[in-house]
Amino acid sequence: MTPTRTSLTVLMLAGLTLLASGCGGPKSEPPPHVEAVAPPEPAAPKPVIEPEAAALLKRMSDTLAAAPAVRVTTVESHERVKRDGTKMTMAFERDMVVQRPSHAWLRAKGETVNAEGWYDGKRFTLRQVDKKMYAQAVVPPTLDPFFDYIGTRIPLRMPMADLFYSSPLDSYVGPQTSGRVVGAETLDGVEATHLAFTDPSVDFDIWISPATALPVKLVLTYAGGAVRPTSTMTFKTWDLQPKVDPAIFVFEPLPDEMRIRFAGQARPEPAQG
Repeated sequence: MTPTRTSLTVLMLAGLTLLASGCGGPKSEPPPHVEAVAPPEPAAPKPVIEPEAAALLKRMSDTLAAAPAVRVTTVESHERVKRDGTKMTMAFERDMVVQRPSHAWLRAKGETVNAEGWYDGKRFTLRQVDKKMYAQAVVPPTLDPFFDYIGTRIPLRMPMADLFYSSPLDSYVGPQTSGRVVGAETLDGVEATHLAFTDPSVDFDIWISPATALPVKLVLTYAGGAVRPTSTMTFKTWDLQPKVDPAIFVFEPLPDEMRIRFAGQARPEPAQG
């Protein structure tokens, strides 16, 4: 994800004004021409991440990366900018299971969202439950390239995916990321440390429990003009040792379902149940 700084304007010296010497007398000879040299542009401040913020984000990353499987439930709100420049919001609850290195399942349900998704190391399938439709695509065989693929090729925005890369830290922090500790807060009875990070592509605030090193809340604010949409995820439950039934990763189309294409697909690939 890796979340431009305000550019500095340099005022250039355009020329020299030559003054006449003496009142009513002849003008002095102009000095030899000298090229005006602009002062060097000040270097942009180097991004800094406070040590305490870096350490806690790394603890979170290491904790999630070490788990062979993870199950998480969330309450989420995602803004989208419409063509007229106004925002629309989608709100839903999500249940998601990730099993390394090559499986994932999710269910998202809200007033305007009712979807289920499967990833089995070969294909990604997304079902629109109420509309009785599903789309399917051949995808890479492991989680990191899979998440890259669905974010760029389908494309399907899934902000929470950064937490499930092999190194979440590398997903969140780039060479232009700055970060700091805001302070301690209590969210829904959970003590958490609020960290704030800025980056050219997306700013993010994350609340992490020092006790578990797991996220409690995540807010992403995307770049892109005056209207900056946000994604907010509140993590209700975490299970780093879930009992996972392999059947949860198996998609089976229903008899009355219609197969459609993902946006950008030239044609549907061969179906797989």
